[in-house]
Amino acid sequence: MKTLLYVFSFVLLMSAPSWAGIDSNVGTVVAIEGSALKYIKDSKTGIKLVPDSTIALSDTLKTGDKARLLILLKDDTTITLGENASLTIDTFIFDPTAKDGNKADFSILNGAFLFVSGLVGKNDDPQVNIKTSAGSIGLRGTTVWGGEINNKYGVLVQEGSVFVTNKMGRMTLEKGNGVFLSPDTTPEKKAQWKDETIAAAVAMIAFKDQDAANKKLAEKKGPSPDTAKDTAQEDEKPSSDNTVTPEDIPQVEETPEAAEPAEVKSEDVKPEASEPQNTAPAPAEPEEKN
Repeated sequence: MKTLLYVFSFVLLMSAPSWAGIDSNVGTVVAIEGSALKYIKDSKTGIKLVPDSTIALSDTLKTGDKARLLILLKDDTTITLGENASLTIDTFIFDPTAKDGNKADFSILNGAFLFVSGLVGKNDDPQVNIKTSAGSIGLRGTTVWGGEINNKYGVLVQEGSVFVTNKMGRMTLEKGNGVFLSPDTTPEKKAQWKDETIAAAVAMIAFKDQDAANKKLAEKKGPSPDTAKDTAQEDEKPSSDNTVTPEDIPQVEETPEAAEPAEVKSEDVKPEASEPQNTAPAPAEPEEKN
């Protein structure tokens, strides 16, 4: 589980999105490894994706063999796709000024993915759903992995919670829970996955140079709201050099006060001993010789 968290340590940075409203362009490509294509709605011709390629509503993204793709949506949602994966943006409505009405629906019918919720998924009543080959996943401020592993379809929750639904019912997964399911059978009992299973899941969506991908993501997202707030507060401070804060005052160690002299009585004063006088005769001056 710690490995999965490390792989995307930067994707949890919360920045204030600069995009708003209902717009056909919903995101951009952050990093790509190998080949990936974008298919505009009803088009059979793929467009090669490169960093900074725009992603629009109803686009379908497909990755090739050994490929990886990291995208950033307008609400700061990030989605990473492994090889031979497909993602369609079915619905995306985001207005940062609106308390209600934001929602997102995705179809990820092939391949492994890592989904990190943005602002849409962190509303009081989030409306974010992912349709998969084994059922649907409803998200609640979530970091979730999904894909085929060990010949089964697995879902693993890193942060937040999700509910998975198929024809046989519905199950809620909390942080640390994993489950295997299929379209026509009841989901297996949720449990913590073994380390080797988690490692295999990570390998399916990790970039060869994960640090470089994280760096590109951080650059795309910019400073977090807390960082921006701190910067604004610094800018608002007076520029006068006379402004002093408690932190500017050096701490000085206190020195003990000198003791007051004790009262001395005359009878306590003893006469000082006189210095011995030198009674030896002075040396005779030498006689001058003619």
